[in-house]
Amino acid sequence: MFVTINGNDLNVEVLGPDDAPVLIAHHGGGGIGSLAEPKATFGPLADEMRVLVFDARGCGRSQGTPPFSHAQWAADVDGLRQWIGADQVVVAGGSYGGFIAMEYAIAYPDRVKAMILRDTSADNSNLERAYENARHQNRVSINWENFDRYWTGRIRDDADLKARWAEIIPLYDYEYDAAAAAARVESGSYRYETHNWCFQQNMPAYDLKPRLTAVRCPTLVTVCSRSPATRRRSRRQRSSSPRSATSCTRCSARFPGRRLRSGEGDSDERRDMTERKPTGMSFRSWIDQQIEDAAERGQFDDLPGAGKPLPKRDEDAAQAWLREYLRREGLPAHEVLPTPLKLRKEREVLAERVPGLACEQDVRDAVVELNARIMEWRRLPLDSPVFVPLADEEQMVGSWRDAHPGPDTAATDVAGPRRARPR
Repeated sequence: MFVTINGNDLNVEVLGPDDAPVLIAHHGGGGIGSLAEPKATFGPLADEMRVLVFDARGCGRSQGTPPFSHAQWAADVDGLRQWIGADQVVVAGGSYGGFIAMEYAIAYPDRVKAMILRDTSADNSNLERAYENARHQNRVSINWENFDRYWTGRIRDDADLKARWAEIIPLYDYEYDAAAAAARVESGSYRYETHNWCFQQNMPAYDLKPRLTAVRCPTLVTVCSRSPATRRRSRRQRSSSPRSATSCTRCSARFPGRRLRSGEGDSDERRDMTERKPTGMSFRSWIDQQIEDAAERGQFDDLPGAGKPLPKRDEDAAQAWLREYLRREGLPAHEVLPTPLKLRKEREVLAERVPGLACEQDVRDAVVELNARIMEWRRLPLDSPVFVPLADEEQMVGSWRDAHPGPDTAATDVAGPRRARPR
């Protein structure tokens, strides 16, 4: 059914008995998300709760009246709460939907009975890890120009968004099934304007960490136990929110919604619950206990190099370890340089790769992104002896034009508006 909320028609489904407690679940994905995801995740709770799932403004089948900001999406959640007639609700969300669930809990604290978060983040550092994880995987070859356009919100149309999502969806599955992934791509919904708004306007300033202490409702943070990145994010969220607990499930793609309620599941899942340090125990003793428990469960068995002597090296051990790390991870040497030296090196690398970029707008976008990081470094209260000059945008564009004589017929018009220059 379609419900008009804050002047925008939303596609809504309600599951479960009319008199049950209400759970409103927000889907992830921005312009690629729909109610199908939270319906599959939280639908099993409908035997005991009234579960409301919906296509957010500008997503799925819902009307797309801007803005597509976090504040507007949170206001739409509250509009749905009023429409369904609930004084308080359980708010839930995974991935980008978790962003909105937290925004709602902070903005409307008196309306939230409890919160459930799945594989999400309280700030925009997950974008940095998206690049890091993509560099360190060997499942698919990355087209870095397309990767950048996806994560910086420079998608040209709905077909472009679908194609870019098809390229990166293999990175989202712990166990990759090409046929299943292709089916998900085909069944998806693609709204490029909403996607671009998310990553051009919402994400650059997204940081809820300073405000998480205002979340007073009971909160369950669920993450994939085999994903170190999501576990790191969950620890930050849990430590900032005074009434939260974290559960590590085996795979977020197969998230067991029913087990949130009943505690069903095998002993491995129960054992993966993240514990708080007991009162009165030192951190050293607590960590040692965790290591002993993990060893008893066999989690250190069959690790590469187990039981073998360390290789003898003639060179300095630290240098040897660093060289081996770079080789194993496939990283360039400048990745381990101090930040100012790394930025200077990136400036040189950008100058070398400018001729290979697709169009003049891509050159300008790359310079803006690098200069923004340089300015962020300059603002740090450090007395660094290394000065990092900004990349000269016009000089870079000139180099590109020299390599591409003739009028710039590249898609300047379709690449979207220029991002603001760093100050």
